[in-house]
Amino acid sequence: MPNDTHMHDLKAIYMKIWKQVKIALKEQLIFGDNIHKYPNPPKLSDVEIISLAITAECLAIDSENLLWSKIKSDYPKKYEHIYLRPSNDTIKLYNGVMRYIKWYKETRRHTALNNQRSKEVYEQAFWKAA
Repeated sequence: MPNDTHMHDLKAIYMKIWKQVKIALKEQLIFGDNIHKYPNPPKLSDVEIISLAITAECLAIDSENLLWSKIKSDYPKKYEHIYLRPSNDTIKLYNGVMRYIKWYKETRRHTALNNQRSKEVYEQAFWKAA
């Protein structure tokens, strides 16, 4: 079996999510895979950043450092361009991902959760267990 095909294949999961994010955001993607026009083209598009954040959530990777170290150790050649992002964009990247994750947990309703927000389901389970 090839080295990078296993149960938690980051690349395979990322690609599945990337396709779905691209479909979900097709009306907002006015500038290629970006929602906004950037004066300097980013190394990662908005679709790639959102897909990466969701992939981390799916794999229960809740630490940005753990995610980057996993990418660096498991897929150094496939994701080489990630490390070329200028440091002044890191704050924008982090803030954008955090805004999306907050929206995803607090605003988006999930059909798998009986049309509830994931935050509501978590709080109900937390208070029930307490």
